[in-house]
Amino acid sequence: MKTEGWGEFESVEVFDLPFQNVSAPFVIDGNWAIVGTPSWLEQGITHHENNQFAGENVEAQIYGGELVLDTVVDLSMEEGEQAQYRIDAHLRNAKLERWAADQGQSGQLSGEVFGDVWLAGAGPTRQAIQGAGRIQVMPAALYELPVMVQLFAVANPGQTDR
Repeated sequence: MKTEGWGEFESVEVFDLPFQNVSAPFVIDGNWAIVGTPSWLEQGITHHENNQFAGENVEAQIYGGELVLDTVVDLSMEEGEQAQYRIDAHLRNAKLERWAADQGQSGQLSGEVFGDVWLAGAGPTRQAIQGAGRIQVMPAALYELPVMVQLFAVANPGQTDR
């Protein structure tokens, strides 16, 4: 079975993060669910000519910046196994002060946030996730360490008290 399409959303909230102007192509082909256009797939993705987002990544705006990502989920599980997934995401030009205001920390942080993350795992728990990433704030005005701990908690929700 193969199906494809695209989605466009004015606003979406995921893990308490407010995304705007979200657009994404998707393909479900057999046991594979592909959202965006992952460059790491060995075989390319073939979209129907009428798919207006063919060849595009998932794109969304957040805190005045842009998030671009691609994801693949392998649903071909044997009994007792869990679905495997991979996500590549890139954040550009997000305004740290807008995030801080959303967290009730107005005036304490400012700068533009750039970041990249790669995640892969299996199943619904955080224990099965592996990945790497980086975050850069330029020019950075970081006045309170506890607020920075909250910022990094978004990337690592398992440890927020250190």
